[in-house]
Amino acid sequence: MYPNGWNETTTNEVGCYYSFNYSNVHFAVLDNLENDSRVLSQEQLNWLDEDLARNKDNWKFLTFHLSMYSTSDHGPDPKMQEQLEPLMYKHKVNALFFGHDHIYESYHVNSTSTEYPGTYAFLCAGGGGSLKPVTSTPTMGERAWNGTTNEHGNFILEVQHSNNPAIHQLEGSEYQIYGERVHHYMSVELEGESATFRAYRTIDDSLIQEFVNVSRT
Repeated sequence: MYPNGWNETTTNEVGCYYSFNYSNVHFAVLDNLENDSRVLSQEQLNWLDEDLARNKDNWKFLTFHLSMYSTSDHGPDPKMQEQLEPLMYKHKVNALFFGHDHIYESYHVNSTSTEYPGTYAFLCAGGGGSLKPVTSTPTMGERAWNGTTNEHGNFILEVQHSNNPAIHQLEGSEYQIYGERVHHYMSVELEGESATFRAYRTIDDSLIQEFVNVSRT
């Protein structure tokens, strides 16, 4: 049961969202299961706008459950993209972390901005549970990955190299950098005005991907 009982007929929009600071990092934890429409209420969006404005001099990380960008089973959430992308640009949000689809993917939104280095987005949901059958046509339909594997035997997807039009039609797919069907975890290291994001395979701690010396502004 969620705080407002969203799985029942209700007009309430009482979410469970909050923020906190640790050193020079501001974390905002959003609730995109706030109501049965699975979109953020205007109340939550207003709160986030004000919250980020108060923390303009910190690193800004957003985290939530549903996959805002994804080429996997559940796919992306275009409504959330519509709601959050303007705030990401306005407040120069540095990174997003979300789950729901059990694979690893990285995205870079607003990468061509002259205002800030863009927002890195990580689908980081391979820590537990079964991995998604991304190459299964019965499950994925036309969006099934083409079956390319890496040296670890894991299925991978790089949208920019894919000739699958169904994947290119996914909202936000143009921002994707890399995807891998793998159990994984991530680390974030901050030193002053630069950050390093790293993703590792759980089975052997091998490095999947890293973004080194990412500037805050």
